[in-house]
Amino acid sequence: MESPKSRMYLSMKHVLAVVFLFVMPSFGASQERMPANAHKNILGTGWECNRGFAQRGGECVPVRVPPNAELDVFGHDWQCRRGYAQVAGACSPVQIPANAHLDVFGHGWECDRGFRQQAGSCVSFAMPAHAHLNVFGHGWECDNNYKQQDGGCTVMSPQEVQEAQRRDREMVQRLAERRRALDSVDWSACNDELDRLRRSARDAADKASEVESAKSEYESCRSDRRNNCSDERSQYESEADNFDSELDTVISRHKSALSSCGNR
Repeated sequence: MESPKSRMYLSMKHVLAVVFLFVMPSFGASQERMPANAHKNILGTGWECNRGFAQRGGECVPVRVPPNAELDVFGHDWQCRRGYAQVAGACSPVQIPANAHLDVFGHGWECDRGFRQQAGSCVSFAMPAHAHLNVFGHGWECDNNYKQQDGGCTVMSPQEVQEAQRRDREMVQRLAERRRALDSVDWSACNDELDRLRRSARDAADKASEVESAKSEYESCRSDRRNNCSDERSQYESEADNFDSELDTVISRHKSALSSCGNR
């Protein structure tokens, strides 16, 4: 178990990492070499690869896009085109069963309205009296003033009708409040915060790769038993601390995006 002194030491490291990241950005940017096929990031504190290139260590390498695929929205990886699904590093046509269609993402399928998925196919289903298809179209719900009971729909009591109407009014009120909150959003600021969050998340993902690489080198050194592996262990711990700092930034950006986009 960590001692209070140890936890205080780790907390101080986090604070110092954040201070260095935000207070001294120009120092870090001036010391970091920008590789080919890269440009300064939006904050000017480092670099990111151009569209069509992905970061591998300290370099930017071309993204290899397989047939029936395209660059994703971020431009540093690929995704299958609509109608194709990723299988073993390639894009294969989506096999759509009878009574189904491509889903909204375009890389899978969903049953048509009035059918529900069963194993790898779409089967029809029966609806009881006083029922209708639900909003998703793959099940049913009872009509107004009826409730589900024993696989069917039975009429509600007057008290139950009043309670259902009260819940409906509360839902309408919450939706209206949410709409007013959205009307007050500065969508330009929201978009900027989301962009910062996306970039922070990508930076954290890059750091995670560096931690994984440092960990692999440390474990390889230990298995070889060629020395005490102090350098490899120090590098691994340093990369882990850097990742922790990047993750804190992602959490902070996430909170800012929620606030700017009306989710208060």
